[in-house]
Amino acid sequence: LLATVWKEPYAYARTPEEEKTSATFEISEEGFDQAIRWIQEQFEQKNWK
Repeated sequence: LLATVWKEPYAYARTPEEEKTSATFEISEEGFDQAIRWIQEQFEQKNWK
C-alpha cells in the first residue's frame, strides 16, 4: 500500500514529484490503519490547509 501526500492546489498528476511525500505500508487492516495515521501526521506536521 502506497500513501502519498502533497500540497494543494494541484492534482496528483500535476504535482511535481519533488513536492510529494510517500510511504509504503503492508496491505492489511493494520497497514491501512497505519497509512491513515501517517497521512494525519503529515497534515499536522506541515499544516497543509
